[in-house]
Amino acid sequence: MTDSHENEHAAERSRSRPPFSGRAAALFGVSLSVLVAALSGIAMYIAPQGRLASAIDWHWVGLTRGQWETLHTTTSLLFVGFVVWHFWVHIAVYKTLLFGSATRKGHTVEVLIAVAAVAIVVVTSVLDLPPASWIEALGGMFKREFWGEAIGSH
Repeated sequence: MTDSHENEHAAERSRSRPPFSGRAAALFGVSLSVLVAALSGIAMYIAPQGRLASAIDWHWVGLTRGQWETLHTTTSLLFVGFVVWHFWVHIAVYKTLLFGSATRKGHTVEVLIAVAAVAIVVVTSVLDLPPASWIEALGGMFKREFWGEAIGSH
């Protein structure tokens, strides 16, 4: 072995593993669970309705509609748990961002943008208005056009 190779191994051995970090675990948990929930949400968006999915034995990436539903529900609940944990371990950061510090004001504009975005999604979804209704209509059109053809050829 060369001296530089031995030095690399010595450096690796001297680096210790950091202690467990609740912040890091919360961050990775939020990130990974939202990715799986998003993927399963896409699967549910493109999947045919329940009876049709059963009738044509629908699978995507090897999973049935029922498996995608279960995966979506469980990872969404896991996501909520990680978000609560994330909020808890970062509560001081949230307080500073909301209310500011002795030298800076809080991020009022950013809070208002976030509240408005969520309110728009909730209101347009509940009242079946655009853009939420467009997204729902697109999913319905896809299911009618694509899965309607699948029934005809089945």
